[in-house]
Amino acid sequence: WFRNIAPAIKLTLLTATGGLTWELNKKFNLKGQLQYNISTMAPFTGSKNMLITSGFDWNVYKKLTWQFTATANVYHYGSELPGSSLIPAYAGNPSYFESTLRTGLLCKF
Repeated sequence: WFRNIAPAIKLTLLTATGGLTWELNKKFNLKGQLQYNISTMAPFTGSKNMLITSGFDWNVYKKLTWQFTATANVYHYGSELPGSSLIPAYAGNPSYFESTLRTGLLCKF
């Protein structure tokens, strides 16, 4: 975890993360990570972000690995965004959801 406080502008950043890798066999690894962030700037309420990542590495050959990763990102804005909790919300709690898929080949020389 990481915490940073900037008193001049009353900014606080808090990040906590954890991950794991599981080697199923010599050719296949599963991996995952969970990250949570809170950022607050007085007098507003904090923005919250959760990032979830999972994927695998498959050793196709001795020097060639196929990597695949899926990521989900959920972000909830704090009250620094107009239309959120300081002003009556017109469409609920402003937030967004984002997901990505990545794949690639890793060749070792």
